[in-house]
Amino acid sequence: MSDNDKVKHAVEKNAERATGLLDEAKERFSDFADDARARGEKLIARAKDRGNELWDDAQEQGKDTWKDITTVIRKNPGAAVGCALVAGAVLYALFGRRED
Repeated sequence: MSDNDKVKHAVEKNAERATGLLDEAKERFSDFADDARARGEKLIARAKDRGNELWDDAQEQGKDTWKDITTVIRKNPGAAVGCALVAGAVLYALFGRRED
């Protein structure tokens, strides 16, 4: 066997080995990407579920608060109008137009 044949054989052997290593690395990376995707999807699903729970709780609390407010207004209409007047005056004083 000549030197050229030996070199050619060694190159082919190393190329096969490199191809095998690359294929293995590609497979490992693919598995890693699939695992990361699955974990990400689980995390997103949990976040959506938690967000929906918080949204539902906030809506329920808002409805309860609105019921409480309307009950207080119905029981004390004069005080409610007075509070609204004072709140309007304060907001106007803070944010009303000013000609400087």
